[in-house]
Amino acid sequence: MDANTVELNRRRLLQSLGGTLGILGLAACGTVTTPAPAAEEQEAMAPKEEEKAPEPAEITVVDFFIGPFAGRNQEGFDRLRAGFHEKNPNIEINLIVAGSGNYQENIRIFVAAGAASDVVHMSGPHLNYAVDGNLVNLDDYAKADAGFDIEDYYPRVTDYYRVPEGGLWCLPWNYATEGLYYNKQHFAEAGVEEPDETWNWDDVTEAARKLTKDANNDGEPEAWGVEFRLARLDHVLRSFGGGFLTEENTKSVVTEPGSIAALQYLADLMLKDRVHPYPTLGWRDGISQGMGSMAFLPEWAAVRLAGVEGLDFEIGLMPQGPEGRVTFFIPGGAGMFSNTDAADSAWEVLKWFCNSDGGEWALAREVAFVSGSPTAHIAANEYFWNTHLQRPANRHVFLQNPDFAIVPFSHSWDGVSFQGAAQELLPKIWEGTTSVEEVARELDALWLARLQETGRG
Repeated sequence: MDANTVELNRRRLLQSLGGTLGILGLAACGTVTTPAPAAEEQEAMAPKEEEKAPEPAEITVVDFFIGPFAGRNQEGFDRLRAGFHEKNPNIEINLIVAGSGNYQENIRIFVAAGAASDVVHMSGPHLNYAVDGNLVNLDDYAKADAGFDIEDYYPRVTDYYRVPEGGLWCLPWNYATEGLYYNKQHFAEAGVEEPDETWNWDDVTEAARKLTKDANNDGEPEAWGVEFRLARLDHVLRSFGGGFLTEENTKSVVTEPGSIAALQYLADLMLKDRVHPYPTLGWRDGISQGMGSMAFLPEWAAVRLAGVEGLDFEIGLMPQGPEGRVTFFIPGGAGMFSNTDAADSAWEVLKWFCNSDGGEWALAREVAFVSGSPTAHIAANEYFWNTHLQRPANRHVFLQNPDFAIVPFSHSWDGVSFQGAAQELLPKIWEGTTSVEEVARELDALWLARLQETGRG
């Protein structure tokens, strides 16, 4: 499968070629007069119409627009598709794999170009697609399917796909939340008690100071105390009582006191306390290689770090802020495009992809965990954690995270442009060239301009 050259075929119904076998007749031969056969014999001797062979069943091809991870895991997906087709011989899945790059932009271009597909892997924003009528409301399908129960999914994930109200716009597929990872050996060597549920952001700073190691005092530590993923900060701002945008995207709140406090807290870790690297190391060169003592990472890191030889790590809950404990929530789902002409078959594919068919969870996890996040199907997720990942001991904290998770501003469609602006402006803070207040005002002005552009300002 060449991911970049898959041709977008609209509907390929493989019509059967019916036919009849030739009628075999019995020819009369000679003119010898014989007694007329009895009626029963006449009936037996009469030419019979050959029965038609049964026509092959129609096959419906369901086009599935999916992210580039499917191309990277082609072998696994081929096995999954084969298993699906064995159970659903009348349905064939045609994967249309997006190219590399920004997948959300790939979806936008795909839709804007009027390209056709039946099923789409959203992996995030669905709001505008639902509002614009590009997605089918799946509620009727879910209610009519006796073998399907939407309660099998994490409610927090399902609720995200019920906005805007009045529909179920995607089936949940996966999700990602964030927890505090820490190197147990570093904590023991520094004499720092391991994090517990009482930890707040001040505790993180205090521990990071003790954990940062700079033997020759040259400003380039051998081990940094803490590291954030700086592209995912909305949940930190929310725990301080701020944020970037309101959940409805009608107002920027980045200049609110809580937002300023959170951004200043992060800036101080880098510029004042010197316990956070900038540019960031990233998890591969940071905590996984022993150059970081604490990191804030999603579930996939537990899966990957568990295989790192010699790393003794553990997971803790997110620290408390003035407004409580908050983690981000990145949802992934799959929806049905409204221009489909194979809705019933598309529904079966959606259920298969979203792990609700009671299928081979081990295979599903093989595919899903390569790209990162656990399934949103509760039983499948718990099956994986309990069966395939036995360390670290506190991995179960991730099963609690959806209860206090928020959707980052970048995962609303309107917020995408704002996210890009934030990633351009926030580094000015981390580099110490511009104050937190100045950057916040710039972001606020950009969002006001965005609202005016869209007629909502």
